[in-house]
Amino acid sequence: GWVDRPGGLKKHERVVPYGGGVGIFAGILCSLAAVGLWTRGTGEPAFGSFHALLTGGGIVFLGGMVDDARPLGPFPKFLFQFTAAVVVLLGGVHLDVKVLPVWLNLVLTILWIVGVINAVNIIDILDGLAGMICGAAGITLALVGLLNEDVTLAVMGTSVFAAATAFLLFNFPPAKIFMGDAGSQTLGFFLAAGTIMGSYTTFNNIALLAPVLILGVPIYDTILVILFRLRKGRSPFRGSEDHVALRLKKMGFSDRAAVGLLGGVTVCLSAAAVVAMVLRLWAALAVYAFVAVALSLFAFWIGRVKVE
Repeated sequence: GWVDRPGGLKKHERVVPYGGGVGIFAGILCSLAAVGLWTRGTGEPAFGSFHALLTGGGIVFLGGMVDDARPLGPFPKFLFQFTAAVVVLLGGVHLDVKVLPVWLNLVLTILWIVGVINAVNIIDILDGLAGMICGAAGITLALVGLLNEDVTLAVMGTSVFAAATAFLLFNFPPAKIFMGDAGSQTLGFFLAAGTIMGSYTTFNNIALLAPVLILGVPIYDTILVILFRLRKGRSPFRGSEDHVALRLKKMGFSDRAAVGLLGGVTVCLSAAAVVAMVLRLWAALAVYAFVAVALSLFAFWIGRVKVE
């Protein structure tokens, strides 16, 4: 009985089993645990951070499993996510923006982790979409890890990429299985933690924004959905068909075309993030300005689609 049934905003035509999140979490868990044991005692990476990442990921995965079996309200969901974020902090993984006080870095770390988890969860609305986007973001984090000779980040990014991409074999339209909240929130957690662990500002300080580009599609979709709903006087927490992917479908895109387009956008944004990392300040600013203009025009274009 662990299945997702059509109804309401769920437009799939048949009952589809959950459980993909189990495979996703197992893949990431085994990869990180193996590297954690291999590097134990070397001091790089610290074994404590591995414990925190694995424990935090386990908490988020457990919360997602419970939610898939018996839907939770917003507060219990946030409680699982907040607890996982605190565990990550205790493991020494947090933002370190030099111009900000320590307490604000810690607060922003929690907000970032919880925000990204929910942003990735929100985009899991079309077969293959979350897997495609998380796979692209994962391989980008792996590249960032290689550029910085960071074993932890390189392995985490690669394992997220591998888990998400392998899952696509069973989830690309039409899906044989869903990842559910157990999968989407787990992917969101590890991507959020990975972007915090990365080092981006070797060549310019504006590259601090690189994680925002790498996770640009889920963040962009979340912001647009909130703005669209507030403009109509609706609660941002009330579900409706105003997501970017669903607007693309209303414009005539097939499921596969919409997934492919947004996956391509993720690849382009990730490439822009990596390129901007290695440029001097003014060149990097030009990249970010171009991306901002392009996304603004896209928002204007997609916002013209009428949604009930």
